[in-house]
Amino acid sequence: VYQELCQNLKILVIKLSAVGDVLLITPSLKALREKYPLAKIVCLVGKEARQVLQICPYVDELIIYDPQQKHKRWWKLWKLGKVLRQHNFDKVVDLQNNRRSHLLGFLSFCPERYGYRNKKWGFLVSHGIKDDQGPMPAVEHQFRILQTMGVVPREIPELQMWPSKEDS
Repeated sequence: VYQELCQNLKILVIKLSAVGDVLLITPSLKALREKYPLAKIVCLVGKEARQVLQICPYVDELIIYDPQQKHKRWWKLWKLGKVLRQHNFDKVVDLQNNRRSHLLGFLSFCPERYGYRNKKWGFLVSHGIKDDQGPMPAVEHQFRILQTMGVVPREIPELQMWPSKEDS
């Protein structure tokens, strides 16, 4: 029962960037799903990039971040944080690693927040690592965060897409 409870988590993955950047997190999502097959994995993504993950088999739900709603204003971020708190996440994986994403992870009130401890409010991450390795490929950069959670890919990470029938 204990092992099942440990696997039955709610995990939030934050990636607010453009379509190409969201595509780069697909290997990380696959590795998370392999490590936590029973978890509910939710992604907080930008409005334009949501289509990349709409039929992703590794994601259970999307929360859409709409920059047109002027989330730069503190009360708008607080409202989005309230939405995140309602999910009662067990883990937050911040693959965006900027001030806004660190703040949203913190506003989720999730006790385990993984990301980089950088000069972009990295102190808000509870399980942070230093970004001191120099330039590296984006997927490798993300897997450094996942390794702090004990998530290691079973195979060489590959980018994936799931086009819909309308895309054909």
